[in-house]
Amino acid sequence: MIDLALWWVILLIALSVFMFFVLILVILLIIVKRANTRSKNSLQTKIQTRIARDREKVKQRMDRDRERLGLTKKKEQPITLTSKSPKEKLFIDQTNNQETISKTKMSLYLKEEDKIQKIKEILIEFRMNVPVQISRIVQLSNLPEKEVIDYIKRLITNGVIIGDFLELENVFIKTSQFKPKSEITCFFCGNPITALNSKCTKCQREVIKCSVCKLPISFGEEVGKCSLCEASAHLNHLQEWVKTQGKCPYCLQELPEEGIFIENRDEMKK
Repeated sequence: MIDLALWWVILLIALSVFMFFVLILVILLIIVKRANTRSKNSLQTKIQTRIARDREKVKQRMDRDRERLGLTKKKEQPITLTSKSPKEKLFIDQTNNQETISKTKMSLYLKEEDKIQKIKEILIEFRMNVPVQISRIVQLSNLPEKEVIDYIKRLITNGVIIGDFLELENVFIKTSQFKPKSEITCFFCGNPITALNSKCTKCQREVIKCSVCKLPISFGEEVGKCSLCEASAHLNHLQEWVKTQGKCPYCLQELPEEGIFIENRDEMKK
């Protein structure tokens, strides 16, 4: 009887120790899960804040460019006709339809820019030379995988993000965030500048920025211009954009490939 009672006591002690370790393990798992959730929410909040800030900067830059190119629309007086003829009604309807289409195109363009900025901010957060599964980027961006891959390819092609996309492995590897500062120079005099400069520190000319990648156009690079609004861009960027989108990235009007004209530095100085 004494041996049996002793065995029962030992068994109860062993079960108590086992339950204690199980409880500790459960607590650790809960702590790790909460920490991961908090880290993910913090990253998404940081990304959303940067996207909002960058989008506001893009809008301000677009407004300044429109004012510089004289594309700012003046307020039109409302058309008031006491008796409208069929031709006048047709003209008013066509005008209203064109304005609606322009607003719709601008809205779609801004939505797409917002998505691209979102992917850009996510890629910036990753460490260099570390393979990242596309499924991870899809999870963070809440965008379809096809769109994510397309935006990543665009960012790499335009030189905004320096990295590689491996299609077979479905993996992105970032090798750098931005172009080295030494690669960005004034288009007119070749003086080194940064992407944040609005004017060259040497010749005091306004920095010419690409309407596709939003980065300065450096000395010696080919410049392409829209024949409709004369917006400037890297020639290869504008050709690729028009080839895939069929419209100008700035004024959003339909633009054929032959509607792009090349302009050299001497012509732009005038």
